[in-house]
Amino acid sequence: MILLIFCFSAFGGNLLILGDSHTVGPFGIKLHKLMSESERFERVVTLGHSSSSSLHWMSETDYKLSGGVFHQFMSSFGEQQFHPNPTHWREKVLVPKLNDVINNPLYHEAWQDNDFSFDSVVIALGANDAAAISNSSGVVNIWEYKKRQKYVAQMLDLTDKNNIKCYWVGPPMGIKKSEANQDVLYKMLEEKIINRCEFFSSNHYKSTGCDGVHFSCPAQQGKAFSWAREVSTWILNN
Repeated sequence: MILLIFCFSAFGGNLLILGDSHTVGPFGIKLHKLMSESERFERVVTLGHSSSSSLHWMSETDYKLSGGVFHQFMSSFGEQQFHPNPTHWREKVLVPKLNDVINNPLYHEAWQDNDFSFDSVVIALGANDAAAISNSSGVVNIWEYKKRQKYVAQMLDLTDKNNIKCYWVGPPMGIKKSEANQDVLYKMLEEKIINRCEFFSSNHYKSTGCDGVHFSCPAQQGKAFSWAREVSTWILNN
């Protein structure tokens, strides 16, 4: 799928969760709920965009991708608001830029009565880089590999600049992925993220049903919920 000083009293800051289709789906919905129920954060904003990667959130080029958005705001004070302009998942939607989201936390005019900044960010991205950086045999496309790494690094530069504590959640496995391709992806992510941002490997979660990638169908949602619970515990302990 969002910081440098935490207050560990009753409430301790504001959290941004952003990511791709996993964040739009059961994983992101459950993680949002768990983080909102914790005493660590006052407010939690989740902004998910299917098919997205760091490139789409950071590049100067604007991208519209199909898949819709999951955008929910919840506070420990009981406030809960959903995306004021929901779209059908097949509609191509403009991917916001991370810098814009940081400077305008609720991102929508309908939510502008709330004035706050983010202290932490959970970034759940990477799955949509895999096919670009290597083939199923793990043969690397070095040009794409370096380009994608650049945007990962830019995300971390931006969180550093804004004193935002960073947590990065790597993507799970699936029966439509090869281990060689997944290994290259994790190498690409870890080279830029380790020592700059807390990093969580999700390799031990694997989609074996649905479309072989996601956990959206009923038979796989238990995995999404377990994944979200493990990630939430990891965040709260770091």
